[in-house]
Amino acid sequence: MGIRVIMSNERILNGLIRPLHPYFMSHSAGPRPAHLNECLQSRFLSPWDDRGGEAWGGWLEEIDGFLSKLAALMATKASQIAPKPSVTNALLSYLGALASQTSRRAILVAPDTFPSLIYAIGEARHLGFTTKFLAENCDPRDPESWAAHADDQTAAFLIMHVHSNTGLSPNPKILAKTASKLGVQTIIDVAQSIGILSVMPEIWDVDCVIGSSIKWLSGGPGSGFLWLKAKGLNELTPQDCGWFSHLRPFEFAPKVFEPADQAKRFWGSTPSPISAICASAGLDIVLTHGQEKLLTHNRALIRHFFDRLPQFEYELNGHGGTLCLDLGPEAMAIHAELTHQNIMCDRRANRLRLSFGISNDEGDLEALVSALKDYRPVSQS
Repeated sequence: MGIRVIMSNERILNGLIRPLHPYFMSHSAGPRPAHLNECLQSRFLSPWDDRGGEAWGGWLEEIDGFLSKLAALMATKASQIAPKPSVTNALLSYLGALASQTSRRAILVAPDTFPSLIYAIGEARHLGFTTKFLAENCDPRDPESWAAHADDQTAAFLIMHVHSNTGLSPNPKILAKTASKLGVQTIIDVAQSIGILSVMPEIWDVDCVIGSSIKWLSGGPGSGFLWLKAKGLNELTPQDCGWFSHLRPFEFAPKVFEPADQAKRFWGSTPSPISAICASAGLDIVLTHGQEKLLTHNRALIRHFFDRLPQFEYELNGHGGTLCLDLGPEAMAIHAELTHQNIMCDRRANRLRLSFGISNDEGDLEALVSALKDYRPVSQS
C-alpha cells in the first residue's frame, strides 16, 4: 500500500514525525520533518551563536537552497522563484506588477476561492483591481465556464489547483489555454496541491504560480513562494520592492532603485532564513520519495478507505489529495465523534476533510474505518 520506511523512532514514518493520534490534516499543516531540529541547529542557530551578523552569508545560501529544491520539484529554474511569507503576499506582489502591464482590472475567481486571496484582491483596489466570480453552480474545472464569465475587462483567471473545501482540482494547462485565447493572464494557487499533485508551471504554460510550504510539503508557516514565467519577467516591476529587490543590494544606494534580474526583483525586504530552512527540510522528504510515489500512497489509502466503507461515495478523478466528504447535516456529529476518538481531521460546513499522506499507515486507516463504519450518510458528494 505505498511506501513505508520505519526509522528507529516508532513515531517517525518516512522521515516525518507522526502526531500522537491518527492525523489526517496535511491540508492544514504537514507533519514535521524528523531532521528539522538538526537543520535548524546547524544551519541557523549555531551560525547565529558563532558568527552573529556574519551568519548572513550562510543564511542567504539556505534561501538559495530552498529555491533550488523547489525548482527541482516543479521542473523549472530557481531564478524564476521568489520567497514570500505567504500566498496572499505573493498574490499582492504579482498584482502590483501586473497593474502596469494591462489596463484590464477584473480578476476572475471561483466562488469558493480561498478567502485570503479574495481579501488580497480587495487590498489591491487602489490599483483598480476588482473581483469577479463565476456563478455559484459552475464547476471550476470547466474551461467553458471560465470563458463564458470573462470579458474585455478580465485581467486574470485566479485558479485554485485544488479547492480547499471541495477537493476539486482543475487542469491548469487547459484553463491556461482558454485564458490565453482571451488575452487573459493565468494565476495558479498550488497551496493545497504542491507536494501531492504534480506542479509543472512550464508545462502548464501559466503566467504565475503562488504557493506555500506548510501543507503537503511539511515546511511550516512563513515559507510561501511566487513563480513567474520567464518570458517578460524582467519587464515586471513590483510595487512592494525592498533592498533585496535591488540589483546590487549591498551597495546601499538609496537614491536610485534598479530592480534585480528575474524573480529576485520580487524578493522585497529582508527574507527569513529560518522559514527557508524549515521549508527546505520538508522538500528533502518530498524529493527523496518522489511526488509520484507520494500520490500513489495517497490513492492506495483512499481506495482502501472506500473498499472498507462503501456507504461513502466519492469521485476521485479530478480531485486533490484530500477527501472532502459531503455528509450533509450529519457532518458536525460525525466530526465530533472522530474528535472524541482522537482522530485528527477537520470540517468545513457539511464537508469532512481527510488527507492521507506518507506519515499515515494501515493502523491510521483502521482507526478511521472503525470510527466511521456504523455511519450511513444521508447526502453524498
